[in-house]
Amino acid sequence: MTEKKSRRRILQLTGSAALLSLAGCASLTDNALDNQEEQQTTTAAESQQTTATTTAENIDQSPDEGNGDSTQAVTRKSEEIVKPAGALMDAPVEDTDSTYAVMGSSDADAKITFYGNWKCPYTQEFAVGGFLDEIVREYVKPGDLQIEYRALAFLGGEPFLGEDAPLSAQAGLAAWDTDPENYWTYFAYVFKNQPQERFDWGTKEQMKVFAVEAGIADVEAFTTALDQETYLEDVEATTEAAAEVNVSTVPRLVFEDGTMVRPTVDAEKTRAQIEAAIEN
Repeated sequence: MTEKKSRRRILQLTGSAALLSLAGCASLTDNALDNQEEQQTTTAAESQQTTATTTAENIDQSPDEGNGDSTQAVTRKSEEIVKPAGALMDAPVEDTDSTYAVMGSSDADAKITFYGNWKCPYTQEFAVGGFLDEIVREYVKPGDLQIEYRALAFLGGEPFLGEDAPLSAQAGLAAWDTDPENYWTYFAYVFKNQPQERFDWGTKEQMKVFAVEAGIADVEAFTTALDQETYLEDVEATTEAAAEVNVSTVPRLVFEDGTMVRPTVDAEKTRAQIEAAIEN
């Protein structure tokens, strides 16, 4: 274990220290602590959302959609898609039989569940802002940590962050089930090119564009699964699983012992919890 610990210390990057303190995409029923954290980080969050989400220049809207409606439609064309980079692009995949997307070794010393939402800008900040890449490089690739991703698309019986959130979550499961080897590339493409959450962008057409760009092997099977709502029950099951561990805000990382951390609030606390789980 000493050798592993030394290796992890050497690999630690300064990027996590500069990570903006963002609380997360929250439900109306969040506890007082989450609300307090969000008040403390409002200024940073507003600034980050300006740069982390898609600008109007990259959005294709029809003339009658520019009316300020928070549910207006939006699409991203293939020629506008930005190719992501980083450790996610070649995250190790071993357990391809899992219902939900998994990276890392099944023999890892620690396992965590990452709860997020495809439309949440805070999940995007964690997913493509550098910290998740650090975790993948330092803990997942060496075989110390396994991560399962589950998209929280319903809260209180209603779609979470838009009517299109459930379809976006189903698309993620379709990508995983269809082509697990390219799933984390798909994950990176979607979050790298995530439009603002106020738009209804989680459409079958847009998800197909992301699947094609990410190299998902059988796009026809992917789209058929969306047409048939093949993974709706699995998406709904995540709502139940999240409730059992008191997750109503994303992103959140939940450890096997039930411990929950807020990766966009305190990167160093998150790292310390990961190392403690690996070493125990």
